[in-house]
Amino acid sequence: MSSNDAVVFFIVHGAIQNVGYRSFVASIAKKYSLSGMVRNVYDGSVEILAVGNKKSIESFSKEINIQTKFGIAVFAIESHYEKDWIKKMLYPFMIEDFKRFTIEKTKVV
Repeated sequence: MSSNDAVVFFIVHGAIQNVGYRSFVASIAKKYSLSGMVRNVYDGSVEILAVGNKKSIESFSKEINIQTKFGIAVFAIESHYEKDWIKKMLYPFMIEDFKRFTIEKTKVV
């Protein structure tokens, strides 16, 4: 990860599980050449880690906030930039581990 890279952790709420949202997010991440991951969370939310150019992440964040498309309905998105907080949420992953964008298994707390 270079010094120009931005790291943002998103928590997305809505009707977003079992409707192809993770695949949709992964395709948008690929479009903007981001690395990171997307995963479902047991509470019905989806977590996204986006690593890359700040401008690309800003465009990415707009595109993942879809209201109604393909049965997907995003109600709210939280954005977190604090790296220590992000590291805690990623456990057992490290930000540096993400060389590409992946779809991960559901996070069980």
